[in-house]
Amino acid sequence: MTVFHAIVELSRASWRVLRRHPCLAWFPVLSLASVIAIMLLVLPVLVPGDDDGLPFLSVYVLSVLFFLAHSFFTAALTAEALRALRGETPSISNGLATAAARAPAIVSLSIISATFGLLVGLL
Repeated sequence: MTVFHAIVELSRASWRVLRRHPCLAWFPVLSLASVIAIMLLVLPVLVPGDDDGLPFLSVYVLSVLFFLAHSFFTAALTAEALRALRGETPSISNGLATAAARAPAIVSLSIISATFGLLVGLL
């Protein structure tokens, strides 16, 4: 089996799971809603009053929060997609509970991702 064939088969299996369990489509929607909420709630606090732009620390904090939201809902979606592939019934609440149980690992991943993302962006 080639890598391309494996990607195609995995994509087909994912599409079948999504068609059987449309509740899984809510995880990306929740992720987008959380990013919008972060922008509305946190961005006004971090933006300075003058027109100097965003300080580096503010950009870093926003990056960590965005990565955190994305990673959290991706972990929830993955857990429920795997549950559906095993033949069990997925649910949004189970996915959120699974991701919440792994919060320390998700926070660590977000901090590392934001750090390296900003360092690579600076280069």
